[in-house]
Parts: sequence; structure tokens; C-alpha cells
Amino acid sequence: MKRFLLICFILPSIFAFSQTKDRNTLAVITPKTFGYVNGIRLDSIDAAYGQIETRWETIAFDYGQLGGRNKMTVADDKGAALTFARTSLTFLLNFFYFNGWELSQSYHDSSGKSEVFILKKRTLQKEM
Repeated sequence: MKRFLLICFILPSIFAFSQTKDRNTLAVITPKTFGYVNGIRLDSIDAAYGQIETRWETIAFDYGQLGGRNKMTVADDKGAALTFARTSLTFLLNFFYFNGWELSQSYHDSSGKSEVFILKKRTLQKEM
């Protein structure tokens, strides 16, 4: 009987620790947040054009770098993916404008299921 009770208490505890860990993600509530792609701050990227790809709550920014989706995900300075509280186009454009990019053009992909946004790096003008 003691073995049966011991098994009844140990068995559930094994499964209690087998769950996946919660990811520490930062929810972007204001567009005035700095974003990073693969450890490089968005306004420091050495590229003239980039492309936004949205999936669920995260945003991928492709500027021609090598690597998969993980290398393109917009993250915070610690590398945790940013979760966008609002994924409206206006919010995203304001976020990228704060990070040094502006909308150049947009179009529908060949399947017509998603829209592609091409961004151009802004040239910051010095005040005189």
C-alpha cells in the first residue's frame, strides 16, 4: 500500500515539470520602442530597403540577410521576440519610422493572400 501511495504522489509530480516554459516576450504598446534583428538595431542596419512579414503577433524584417525566420524576427536588445499588441498597419509603420525606416511601396503577393510592405531606410537630415 505504501508503494502505491508513493507512486500516486510521484507520478503527477513528474508531469508537472514537463510543461514548456513560458517565453519572456515584451509586448510593444508604444511605437517608440527600439527593435533589433539578429542583434542589430533596426536603425543601424546597413541596407537601403527591407521587407515586413507578419505572422501571428511577431514581425519579421527581411533586409537580405541569410538565415531563417529566427534571424529575421524583430526582437528586443536581449534577443527576446517582440510581441506587438496592435498589428495594425499604422502602428507598424509608426514603429518602423521611429526605428529609421519609411514605407516605399506595398503590393499583394502572387497568391493574393498576403500583402508585402517594402520599407526604405530614412536619411536623417541634420538640423542647422
